[in-house]
Amino acid sequence: MKRSLDTISQRVTYTIRMVTSQLSITYPIHFGIIDDFGFNAFATKGSEEYFIGLSGYHRESENS
Repeated sequence: MKRSLDTISQRVTYTIRMVTSQLSITYPIHFGIIDDFGFNAFATKGSEEYFIGLSGYHRESENS
C-alpha cells in the first residue's frame, strides 16, 4: 500500500511541476498524502506557497 501511495504522490508532484512550468506559476505548490481520515482532501495557501493534501493510509498491514 505504501508503495502505491508513494507512486501516486510522485505522479501528482510531477504533474504539478509540469503544469506550473507551462503556466509560468512561480510560487511553490506542495502535495502530500496525510495519514488522517478526519478529512478527505484540502488545499490551503501560506504566505507565498500552496499545499494540497489528500487523506491516505500510510501504515503497512500488521498481517502482511
